[in-house]
Amino acid sequence: MATPLAIEHLERVGSTQDEARLRYCDGPLLVTASGQHAGRGRSGGEWIEADRAVAASLAFEPVWPAGAMARITLVAGLAAADVLPSAIGLKWPNDIMMGDRKIGGLLTEAVDGLVVAGFGLNVFWGSPPAGMAAVHASDPGEEHSRRIAERWAEAFLGRIALGPADWGREDYLGLCTTIGAVIEWEPDGSGVAIGVAEDGALLVDSGSGVDALYAGAIRQVRPS
Repeated sequence: MATPLAIEHLERVGSTQDEARLRYCDGPLLVTASGQHAGRGRSGGEWIEADRAVAASLAFEPVWPAGAMARITLVAGLAAADVLPSAIGLKWPNDIMMGDRKIGGLLTEAVDGLVVAGFGLNVFWGSPPAGMAAVHASDPGEEHSRRIAERWAEAFLGRIALGPADWGREDYLGLCTTIGAVIEWEPDGSGVAIGVAEDGALLVDSGSGVDALYAGAIRQVRPS
């Protein structure tokens, strides 16, 4: 029998990533909060909060081999798509999109055998800044927001249980908004994204061949 998911609902915290890591004991733990004052995104970027947002972090000990870890953030995105409206898309590797506007983000960190997967979502935002949006046009309340996070964690663990060979590549290809976009990467690469490999790498046609890129190398993504 699978280990039950433990859930801790907190108010405003520094970072749900840090709270989940500190509070983890011996089974999957989901920590949610209505706000963060030290939240972070990929490469340490700050997460800008909506009027109604939910931050969630799921700590667990993965059974996947180390070589499959690059896929975990993509699986977290698929779990978000499982529980959010069908209109969303996934910008490789960690943004949740509605059209060309960002509504959420994902962050995966691994330390000493523990993986903490983060999920941040704009639930409602009366006046979002350019390039941002929220899932709902009116505020559905805190309980609804927390339930989205719980459903995401359940969907995520269900997909992880299928194993790295069945992580959902075909599903991801159907949701990935990055395919067809012009990509730039360090130090001076550029090309058009054409797909996602089985190991989670972004495949880019540079004009002189196909490059496989991994999270951290991308500098900029521009619509084609």
